[in-house]
Amino acid sequence: MENKEFLGSSNVGNAERKQAQEPDLPKEYGDTKIIALVRDPLWIHTYWEINSRKIEDLKGMLGNEYESASLVLRVHEVTGLDFNGENSRSYFDINVDKQARSWYINVGNPDNEFVVDLGMMTSSGQFILIARSNRIKTPRADASQNIDEKWMLVEEHYSKIFEMSGGGKTGKGSAD
Repeated sequence: MENKEFLGSSNVGNAERKQAQEPDLPKEYGDTKIIALVRDPLWIHTYWEINSRKIEDLKGMLGNEYESASLVLRVHEVTGLDFNGENSRSYFDINVDKQARSWYINVGNPDNEFVVDLGMMTSSGQFILIARSNRIKTPRADASQNIDEKWMLVEEHYSKIFEMSGGGKTGKGSAD
């Protein structure tokens, strides 16, 4: 059997040591908050954290009802309003798993403003606010109607380009 000598250095050990030294990201930061982000004209994304103190406060407030209460995202449409928490144009609720920490929401209305409340809904229908998101605006779902003169195609230039491309003339096709 041949004994081979290894020349050079191995990065495997270095990578393992480096990986062991880098701390993991925390599972939570101790905050109670919800953040809303626009994904596209019809969808928004929310993520949240409820710290352990807030959970204990909710358990104390709701008592035995805590276990049967649902975690709810209340999506408010607030376009053009000075939103105070109660004056949205409309809203809808989404029940989410108590272990969830993020949710994609189909808002269905492009070019509108939204605020999302995170709360608990009791079996009697009482909504208890935990946190309110930032205000977001979904973009339009169609092309802009603004015409920028800088990029406008002048008719005489268009005609010249069309003529140079052979447009308007009949000629042999690929089958000929």
